[in-house]
Amino acid sequence: MSEEKSVIFISFMHPYVPPGQTHPPSITRQSDDQLIIFKKGLSRQIVCVASGNPEPTYEWTKNGRPFNPEANTDVDQERGLGTLTFSDPVSEDQGVYQCRAINEYGTALTQKVTLLEAVMDPFPGNPVVTPKQVRPPVGQSLKLPCDSPRSIPASDVVWNIRKDRVPESSRVTMDYEGNLYFANIIPDDAQNGKSYICAVTNNFIRTTVQGGDSQIEPQGTIAQARRNSPVLLYSSPTTIIKMRGETLRMKCIFGGYPTPTITWRRMGGSPRYQQSQHGHEIVIEDIQEADEGTYLCEGNNGVNPSAYREFQVTVEGKPYWIEKPTDTNIEEQETKIFRCEAGGKPIPNVMWFINGEKLEDIPASSRRSLINGGMALQFKSLQRADTCVVQCNVTNEHGYIFASAYLNVLAEAPIFLTEPPKYIKKVVDQKVNLTCRVFGAPIPQITWEKEGQLLSGARHTVTADGDLIIEDLRLDDSGHYLCKARNTYGNIQASGELVVREKTVIDNPPTDQVVAIGEEAVLSCGATTDAAEEHKLRIYWLKDDQPINLNIDRRLTLSNDWSLVINPASRNDNARYTCVAGNGLDEDKREATLTVEAPPEPPTNVILNSCSTRSASISWTPGPPNNAPIQQYFIEYNNSRNPDQWLEIKTVNVPYTSAVVELFPYMTFNFRVKAANRIGTSQPSSHTSTLCRTPADVPARQPGNPEIQDYDSDSLYLVWDALDETELNGPGFHYLITYRRLDQPNAPEMTKKIDDFTKKEALIESETYVPYEITIEAVNEMGTARKPAEKIIGFSGEGVPNAIPQNFRLDHKYPPTDSTANFLWDAIDATHEAVQGFFVGYEMKWWPEDDPKDTSVVVVPINNPNNELRDLKNRRIGRQVLQYVSGTLEQLPPFTSVVAQVAVRNKKYTGEPSNSIIFRTDEGAPSAVQDFKVFRKGPVHLELSWELPAFPNGNILGYDIAYRNINNTRSRGDDVLDTTKTLSIDDPSQMKVKLLDLDPVTNYRVLLYARTGAGRGEEAVLEEMTLAMGFPERPDLVTVSGPTSMTVTWVPADENPGYGFYVEYKKPDETTWSKTPIETEKDYIVLTRLDPATEYEVRVVAVNGEGYETPSIMKAPRTAGTAAATQSVQEAGWFVALLVVIILLIIILVVICFIRRTRGDKYNVDEKERLRGGPEAPPPFEEYNRGKDPSLVDEPMDDLKPPESDSDSLEEYGENDVSKFNEDGSFIGQYGANKDINPPPSQQQEPTSPSALSTFV
Repeated sequence: MSEEKSVIFISFMHPYVPPGQTHPPSITRQSDDQLIIFKKGLSRQIVCVASGNPEPTYEWTKNGRPFNPEANTDVDQERGLGTLTFSDPVSEDQGVYQCRAINEYGTALTQKVTLLEAVMDPFPGNPVVTPKQVRPPVGQSLKLPCDSPRSIPASDVVWNIRKDRVPESSRVTMDYEGNLYFANIIPDDAQNGKSYICAVTNNFIRTTVQGGDSQIEPQGTIAQARRNSPVLLYSSPTTIIKMRGETLRMKCIFGGYPTPTITWRRMGGSPRYQQSQHGHEIVIEDIQEADEGTYLCEGNNGVNPSAYREFQVTVEGKPYWIEKPTDTNIEEQETKIFRCEAGGKPIPNVMWFINGEKLEDIPASSRRSLINGGMALQFKSLQRADTCVVQCNVTNEHGYIFASAYLNVLAEAPIFLTEPPKYIKKVVDQKVNLTCRVFGAPIPQITWEKEGQLLSGARHTVTADGDLIIEDLRLDDSGHYLCKARNTYGNIQASGELVVREKTVIDNPPTDQVVAIGEEAVLSCGATTDAAEEHKLRIYWLKDDQPINLNIDRRLTLSNDWSLVINPASRNDNARYTCVAGNGLDEDKREATLTVEAPPEPPTNVILNSCSTRSASISWTPGPPNNAPIQQYFIEYNNSRNPDQWLEIKTVNVPYTSAVVELFPYMTFNFRVKAANRIGTSQPSSHTSTLCRTPADVPARQPGNPEIQDYDSDSLYLVWDALDETELNGPGFHYLITYRRLDQPNAPEMTKKIDDFTKKEALIESETYVPYEITIEAVNEMGTARKPAEKIIGFSGEGVPNAIPQNFRLDHKYPPTDSTANFLWDAIDATHEAVQGFFVGYEMKWWPEDDPKDTSVVVVPINNPNNELRDLKNRRIGRQVLQYVSGTLEQLPPFTSVVAQVAVRNKKYTGEPSNSIIFRTDEGAPSAVQDFKVFRKGPVHLELSWELPAFPNGNILGYDIAYRNINNTRSRGDDVLDTTKTLSIDDPSQMKVKLLDLDPVTNYRVLLYARTGAGRGEEAVLEEMTLAMGFPERPDLVTVSGPTSMTVTWVPADENPGYGFYVEYKKPDETTWSKTPIETEKDYIVLTRLDPATEYEVRVVAVNGEGYETPSIMKAPRTAGTAAATQSVQEAGWFVALLVVIILLIIILVVICFIRRTRGDKYNVDEKERLRGGPEAPPPFEEYNRGKDPSLVDEPMDDLKPPESDSDSLEEYGENDVSKFNEDGSFIGQYGANKDINPPPSQQQEPTSPSALSTFV
């Protein structure tokens, strides 16, 4: 850093004097107007306010003589000021006033102000008693003088006829003095004897005086008037001097008959004037020297010679300032020049004053002189005693200007006006201005230092005011800065600290975006700043440079990352958005433009260019596209029939803006256009101003799709597609129906007329089922449609058949099955009278005997309805030659008593039914069981339950189960099967089973089938995973005691209960537990051979596998005493014996039934079908076997092979271990050595493994 001292020399004049510094008076406020007019009752004020130290005193002069406001009761002087207030001025207050502000250093003067009273003198000779009579000949010019009286301020003059103002025209006008001129007199100027009155108004005092009353009595008529050439009646002065900036008005008034026309010209220059409406006057506003010259007005009425007048215009000016004296603070020995330079025409004179005294009246001094031709006053080698107030007065013949300024000569030691800021923060690359303002005389010398180093040059600049400016700030510019000031009388210094921060930068600026109207627009913005200022970082947004107020428009929000979100965007959101990030020290800005695409504005200037019979030409002008190019236009029309409905008639692609559209005859059309872009469709344009009217024509087409439909047995019902209103094409439209019977030779044609064009149907009386030939035509006054109408042939309505099928019976060749039944009945003689229509065939109806509402219908077709018209003359239409008819009912419910009937059917009706037949279907395979689920499971077992099938379709005999591990099949493919295990349940009431010997954490698929005599039904499938090997949950123990036995019952846990349970028991004094074999089926075990009247400790143990057992909470029940035990056995012996006998009988009965069934014995159903047929009733059904093939019963279960499919089946689950099944393959208990399901406690043995699979109820 340079060590050179930066020395700054401030300008030798002080523009500012610090508070407390003495100086002469200075006028700070005075009246702007040099003339003030007053009226009685209106206060007036002459302003005089000055500054100075010491405070100045004020003196006034009036008309050049001292004036004492305190001596006048109506004049008040404001305290501490010089301003005079005339609260209620009177005539004696008129005069020329001037204010003097005086202190010990000089005298300041205001400009002179003239105070005048407003007056309005009356007309001389008022009041007028008799109006002046004027009798000019018609056609002669006339002047009515006004002689306006004196008025302050100037008055306004008008001429009235009574209360109505005389209108000015090219014939009648006033001059600037108020005289009224008539270019020529006409008879109407008599005004029926009314007087012309001159009215003069002083608007300031709101006073009007009247005079110059005159009555005009024109002599002669227009026909007698003589033409005479123009004559000048009045003009402005020929030499005009006007002040620069004022408005110039010049007027010429010409007389003559006819009324002259006045023209104005400027000689030798371009005119800048405006001519009045009637031509008498020209006006030049803000006149300047360039408007000087010769102007000419000329009056011409076609009678020579013309009259004219020339004007010489000169522009002069009041004095105006070029440079005037100003207050000056200056030190001793300096030189000061006060300039009093002014413009004006003629050139003004300058007069100098010091402290209000003329310069020539003050003693001369060698250090004071006039220079520059007296337009400047110079003071040299100033001394403190030269302090004074200087005035200059500039005057020419048009006015004067006055200025006052003080000269304050100073000798002061330096003082601080503004010290450097104690602490200021700026940002890198900014500029800083460290202020240091001092006052002193002579001007102090100012220098700046930083940490002892003088600052100068490079980025450092010391201004003339003493401030230090540092450009392009850097971080190392931070520090303390010292400002020093000194002059002849002393020196001072002050310091401040500058801190420079990193600047704020927007590092994630917004980008230009284009969104569709209604969508969300997101303008992102992120910024970083100096770490010390991060807590002050703020981000806000501008829209087109104006701040966005988020409280006004709720669609605009700021996200957490300062992004601006606009949702939904609208057309008003098209703008330039600015993200502003700042911390109070600096800010960064980034801009992005958001373009919102919206549907276009409607087209404009839609014009009907031409209109013909069936077309029109339309053109339009596209509207603004709203930022998305227009792609299509849609032309719409409405017509006189539907004026409120607009329909689209044509689509036009850009760039075309005209199109020819097809129209309909006999309509009046109006058109409008919509525009569409990729965002949407505009609002419709205004419709065309011209209507398009098309002439009438025949209907556009014949009625479409005429058809005969069956409505009623005694009518011919016709339907068709009606014409649209736009297809009528003319007046008098109607449908004409022509019809003729075909079953009668030479039958006459009949007609029917329908006037309503919206009708789509007609009903004509007719016999039942009669053939007709029919045409339906569209007709209007112009004729029928050009294309001939289509002829249609059909029949009138059908009736209910009269024939009833006879001898309805079962077909014994094909006995009923579980889902079908075959029938025979006698064929009818299908005559017209029997069928009452086209003979379609027969309708078979059936329902379950116990549910008559559940009815199903099957049609046995005999004839194809499409052949109905093949032979219209044959009245035995569709007659059959069969002797009997057969029919089959399918999809019957199995194992159900069914009622069946048959009836004759035509296309519309079904006749009365035949006799009813009741029969019973065979058993069928059942549906799948319901609610098949796992209700408990563990690591090595699953416990399953289910409900009966929804549709048993017979007697449920039992259930078949197959299951397998599917872990491997999922990884190796479904075609790879693991070992499959199966079992059968022959007890239909058993709907629970436990699957044992499973692997832990393994997926199993289980299939369950219900069985009837017809075989297995639909499968029910579930998949379940076993639990991981672990300890089972603790069971809940319940005990029941006897004299020498104890029934131990438990409740397995809901989750992971264990696959089996055993009981441990001992006496309290024993150390070894006795335990029972593992029970896998029941939830109880009976302990026997116990000592009576003895307490035992008992618990039940849940087992998941070896080493995984969980005992219940131990209980200590007591067996009954000896006497009690003996008594109980004796009393209960008869009941136990009876119970044993009953159980043995049940077992014997079950075994016998099972053996008979497996050997194929038949069950005697002993059920007969009752037939209600003809005289030959079929024999009743024989006894039948339950099942479709009894031979299958004797085969092993492994040979039952259902149809192959991709799903699991019993065939896929074949099991090679036959030790678990009897000779017919049925499941007989449990796997392993122990074959008894419920052995008595004395025969229970320990199972060889925990894998025994059992069933239980």
